[in-house]
Amino acid sequence: MIIIFSFYYPPVMAPSAFRILDLTKALLEKKQNKYKNIKIFTAEIDRNLVKKNIVNNLNDKRLEVVRIKVPFKDSNKKNEFANFVVYFFKSIFFTFKLKPSMILGTSGRLGTNFLAALVGFFKNKPYILDIRDLFAINTQEIILKNYPILGQIFFKVIINLE
Repeated sequence: MIIIFSFYYPPVMAPSAFRILDLTKALLEKKQNKYKNIKIFTAEIDRNLVKKNIVNNLNDKRLEVVRIKVPFKDSNKKNEFANFVVYFFKSIFFTFKLKPSMILGTSGRLGTNFLAALVGFFKNKPYILDIRDLFAINTQEIILKNYPILGQIFFKVIINLE
């Protein structure tokens, strides 16, 4: 079984949702796939990012999408953080008894990747982290505003790593 952590997944209209949808399709289409099942943990979001007429058309018995209810519908920073905290801890709870072969996390802001790494570490299973290029931008925004000198040094190191 592969466990995938992605805060966004269709019907949410976000690039990260479609990245995971494409990856899932590719994994399911691969004939020599040694992983029998894929379980995606995503947030159940009910706001304008969601198109009601888009459905998961993958109709494959090997795929299960676990939609975790989050409390807030409006998207200010405080509510987004609270929603992620709920998603984070519920995901850990729901995966506690699972025995995956591999774990994948995708995140522009590293929270979901931290979740995947943590679960992978404690389950002693390999994990893949899809770290998108938003990391440097988000880090620069946060650190440069609060700690200008430290932020400039940190940002130069991150740019060299990328």
